[in-house]
Amino acid sequence: MNENTTVKVVKGFFTTVGAILNSLLGVLYIPVLLVVTCNIIDYITGIMASPNRTDGKISSYRSMKGITKKVTMWLLIVVGAIIDQLILYTSDTLGFEFPFKFNRISGINVDHLQ
Repeated sequence: MNENTTVKVVKGFFTTVGAILNSLLGVLYIPVLLVVTCNIIDYITGIMASPNRTDGKISSYRSMKGITKKVTMWLLIVVGAIIDQLILYTSDTLGFEFPFKFNRISGINVDHLQ
C-alpha cells in the first residue's frame, strides 16, 4: 500500500468509528468526545509534569489515583443518563407529560416548550 491508500484507510476507519458512536450516543456524541479528549490531555500533561514533582519520577500510585478519578467521572455521566431514562420511563408509565420532549438518550428538545 502506498501512502495515499494508507491515509484513505485511516480516514475511513476514524469516519466509521465516529459514525457508529454518533448513531449510538445521539446527542451525547459531542460531549462524550470532548470529555475523552480532555481525559487524554489531562493524562498526558500529568505524565509531562511528573519530573517537576518532588521525587522527580512517574508514580504509579498517582497515575492510578488519576485514572480512578476519571473512571468515577465517567460513572457519574452514566448515572445521569440512566436517571434521565428512568424519569422518561416513569413519566410515560404514570401518564405525566413534561412541557418539553426528550430526544434519544437524555437530549432535551427545547423547540417543544409550551
